[in-house]
Amino acid sequence: EPPKGKVIHTIAEDDLVMAFNSYVYPQNPEIVVCHLLRVWDDEIVEHWDIHTPVPPPEEFQHPNGMY
Repeated sequence: EPPKGKVIHTIAEDDLVMAFNSYVYPQNPEIVVCHLLRVWDDEIVEHWDIHTPVPPPEEFQHPNGMY
């Protein structure tokens, strides 16, 4: 089964795009992914991503949550 995902934030400037997404895989914790893209002529020419699991609320150091 594919993960359920949602877009949290997106930012674009010139040829760079950053998309901050949340994914929930069956039987796994939620994962937050930051996709970094370089776009040229309406095509993605470079892609990097950074991901981390979302900890349980009681492990946060502040009351603001993950995003």
